[in-house]
Amino acid sequence: LDIKTWIDTASATDVSVNVSNEIVIPVGGLTLSGSGLSINDVDIISVANGVATVFDDVVDIAQSINAATASTGVGASILRDGGIRLSNTNGANIKIASSTDAISPNLLGISNGTFAGQYEIVQQSSSSTPLSIEILDGGGSTDLNAVGLDTSIILRGDIGFYRMVATIVRTRSYFVDQ
Repeated sequence: LDIKTWIDTASATDVSVNVSNEIVIPVGGLTLSGSGLSINDVDIISVANGVATVFDDVVDIAQSINAATASTGVGASILRDGGIRLSNTNGANIKIASSTDAISPNLLGISNGTFAGQYEIVQQSSSSTPLSIEILDGGGSTDLNAVGLDTSIILRGDIGFYRMVATIVRTRSYFVDQ
């Protein structure tokens, strides 16, 4: 589900959506040889030597990732401390693996797996209408969970002789009498 498009087409005034995905790799985790690197199922090949499992230095790793950006959707930049930042601007997930097999560690020194993108819903402070995301007829809390929204609801108050606290987390309910 493309959250940005969904909210952009909802005609919500003074609301914008920012999407991104960013992974910061510390310099200490990087290795220049070994099982290589695959990003979004594309093997990254060294621009310096044409090999997938040996890179000359951090610059070669970043340049090689950037050389595959058209295929992966992911770019790389070198941080001041020598680490690498992987990012995209469309919020899409970034899948990281080694280029040799699914089990071996990748050259970034991070876990093989899929790193989920993020979105931020922003309402301009000048808006007179509060932002509301509602579950309408036919919808359920799982619909909001599917887009990464927390569906916790907390009700507090006194009812007769009992104090009631009801918490709904995702699709579970808990009631406590005191």
